[in-house]
Amino acid sequence: MKQAHHFEDWPLPIFQLDRELTILASSKLASSLFKESAVFTGLLEEGSRQKAVEFLNPARSFQPIELTFLSPLDEPTVMDVHTKWESDGIANVIAVPKDRHYNRVFDQLTHLRKRLNETNYDLLLEKERADELLQNVRELSAPCIKLDQKRLLIPLFGLIDQQKMETVRPRILENVYRQDGQIVIFDLTAMDDIDNEGLTQLNALIQSLSIMGITISITGIHPRHAKRLHELNAVIYATFAVSLQDVLLNEH
Repeated sequence: MKQAHHFEDWPLPIFQLDRELTILASSKLASSLFKESAVFTGLLEEGSRQKAVEFLNPARSFQPIELTFLSPLDEPTVMDVHTKWESDGIANVIAVPKDRHYNRVFDQLTHLRKRLNETNYDLLLEKERADELLQNVRELSAPCIKLDQKRLLIPLFGLIDQQKMETVRPRILENVYRQDGQIVIFDLTAMDDIDNEGLTQLNALIQSLSIMGITISITGIHPRHAKRLHELNAVIYATFAVSLQDVLLNEH
């Protein structure tokens, strides 16, 4: 920044700017306090740049504005900026530091914002870990248990919704194919409830297994499950039994 001799030794940072906010001259203190830049907005923190463009013009120069400057080490400093435009389109701009108490509070807020960003990152990592654990729980909620050479038992646990069925469906199809099962028994004894989307996905899974030539049995149906299945109003390619014991005895 070029230094103007008539205010070189001012005790405050002072600048001369043109209408494009190009720095024409500055005091010695301004040159030492702020980072090097050919334009005034280059001295400011990103959040203050648009504010400077909006307010540093002849029509709005009657009141000071608060801007955040950056030191050569990118440390922020809040200052009140006073501007006076001359008839030749040159502005004299003086930056007055806020009092120490204000700057101390601002520093605390800056530190808090940094901590908050770090906390948000930690929370994001925790959320990713929680999502991964939830995915594992969903996958484990429909294990594929081989009973003998022909039969596979798949107990369903907890709430059966669309997300859970979309998670376990490809895994079940792969396990049935890999284990060369001929009969699949779905045991709903430990199933809490099933919503409409989960029911639709379960029926789609049963249809896929039927297309593969698999015989399907469903057992452990609670009255509320039966009501849900009836509401589906679709053909379900499966036989039903009261208990798992009945299925095993009848097919043995």
